[in-house]
Amino acid sequence: MKIEGQWKIQQLDVDGNILSDSGWSNNQIQDGWANIACRLFVGSSSGSISPTSGFSHLVVGSGNESWDETPPTKPRDQNQLESELDRFVLSETDFTYLDPDSNAPQESPTRFVEVSKVIDYNRGIGDLREYGLICGDSTNVANSGTLFNWYSHTLLTKTMTTPTRLLLKCRIRFKIYGE
Repeated sequence: MKIEGQWKIQQLDVDGNILSDSGWSNNQIQDGWANIACRLFVGSSSGSISPTSGFSHLVVGSGNESWDETPPTKPRDQNQLESELDRFVLSETDFTYLDPDSNAPQESPTRFVEVSKVIDYNRGIGDLREYGLICGDSTNVANSGTLFNWYSHTLLTKTMTTPTRLLLKCRIRFKIYGE
């Protein structure tokens, strides 16, 4: 099985109009996904990862100023952001199954899912350079859980005085080898 991920960032004004759109960019799937997948398949409850803990939080971080020139590649075995600033609980309404060929929304589960989360005006404040999806034994406490995928980019500053929201979208596609 191969897993591919992509991120898209849109800045929205107070009326929900798109001010900027990054377009889809590939991200990095971290090694921790395999441990969580095995635990889900087996239904094991031993250890620190619950067998029913899928994607639970979207996290944003400031990363490192050196990334402003060239965003890095994160070691695949790291389970946290470089510098987490905020995290957002994901609910069922944040997920949409997509048709693997057309990207059209589907009612039934598929091997392709999109996560969409609006970061409101008063959250995720600061210099943003990294995002991730967290699963496993995550809570609302920073750096808890396992980083499933990670995306870094050049500086995006979000302040309390700028009335913009961010719409973060992440797509995860599970592929059978040969597809």
